[in-house]
Amino acid sequence: MKKIGIIILLVMATLVSCSKDDDENNSCQTFLACQDETVWEDVPGYIGDFLKFQNNLNNPWVTYYTYEGECYYFYNSIDVNNITIIENSKNILKYRTGYEGGQYRGIHTFTYSNGKIIFKDEFYENDILTDVSIYTFEKSDLNLSSLTICD
Repeated sequence: MKKIGIIILLVMATLVSCSKDDDENNSCQTFLACQDETVWEDVPGYIGDFLKFQNNLNNPWVTYYTYEGECYYFYNSIDVNNITIIENSKNILKYRTGYEGGQYRGIHTFTYSNGKIIFKDEFYENDILTDVSIYTFEKSDLNLSSLTICD
């Protein structure tokens, strides 16, 4: 009877220790803290965009993008006009662009799930949704300093 109890305890301990995904950082509380210093590549990759998140509400990410594939343009998120962060929870970073009450504005959402980031762009004109785009990003081990920056 004692052997059965020990076996049950070992099985329960194994189940509990294997229930969390090893890739998930359980110590972080916000999207920016969880994704700090990670690099993500737009897939299927023909666009050539890379994002690097930073745990900084004033400059939450940097973007590298290319048109020709020979060199990359670089900009900080602070280069985008009027970013207002709406949500910075563990798996979601949502922000608004444009002026509150302005004619044009956007709601943009990064959602981390299953090892990928889905980026959803929603654009509004006079509070009417006019366009939605969705992009998928996969984690990359690219060293961004190896990219050639365009003049």
